[in-house]
Amino acid sequence: MKARRPSMLAATALAAALVLGACGSDGDAEKTSSDSGSASSSKDADQASTLTKDDFAERVAAAQVEAGTSHMTMTVDAAGQKITGEGDVRVSDDPAETAVAMKMDTGQTGAMDLVLVDQVMYMRLGELTSGKYVKIDLTDDSNPIGKQYGSLVDQLDPSAQVEQLDQAISGFEATGDPVEIDGVQAQPYEVTVDTSKLAESGAAQGAAGMPATIQYTMWIGPDDLIRRMTTTSAGQVTVDYSQWGEDLDIAAPKASEISSEDPFAAMS
Repeated sequence: MKARRPSMLAATALAAALVLGACGSDGDAEKTSSDSGSASSSKDADQASTLTKDDFAERVAAAQVEAGTSHMTMTVDAAGQKITGEGDVRVSDDPAETAVAMKMDTGQTGAMDLVLVDQVMYMRLGELTSGKYVKIDLTDDSNPIGKQYGSLVDQLDPSAQVEQLDQAISGFEATGDPVEIDGVQAQPYEVTVDTSKLAESGAAQGAAGMPATIQYTMWIGPDDLIRRMTTTSAGQVTVDYSQWGEDLDIAAPKASEISSEDPFAAMS
């Protein structure tokens, strides 16, 4: 059982990073969007002006907060292991209101459920947690696991995310023709991120072990919403987003579903 823990935790961290890394907004960007109806109308009629390196992070983040919710599916093929996941995400300009509910299959290491509500992460890891959720308060520095992944809370700060991403993008360009995804024409963009800039800003946990650059392909709809994201920098990763703005229910597990035991006690 102990041998499963690192793989489970690594996969959970990966899921959280993929989900939360696309959440957030800049307050000024949101205000501009809401204050200018003519700009919004022009964007819809124009298939949205092509995104640029200077406005990409701000516009995409603002669109996500305006939509509020999305459904996501992901596949990760890395180091001979395949991970699949599916779930719902609620984003907000207030990090405390961001929420995630995901189910994942990590192949040989089994299935898991992950819920993030009110800056508390709940993980259900099959036999390891006796079929129940383990509760981890990401703001609790006295909990070694919470402390280890506590930086996820900082990554929920929307304005900080936009600033960090703006600083880290070293390459950006529209490439190829739009492709229909999720019922819209989504324009592909090649986005290159300088991981040393992420490390300097504290935005990437473990950035020192990453490649010097990470290249993403992101398909963005005319509404500035991400429909697909792929990268091959650490294996093949594909994340699809749909159901933007739909009414999705994300809630913490019931008390009866939460374990009173700590399966990670031996790791502290």
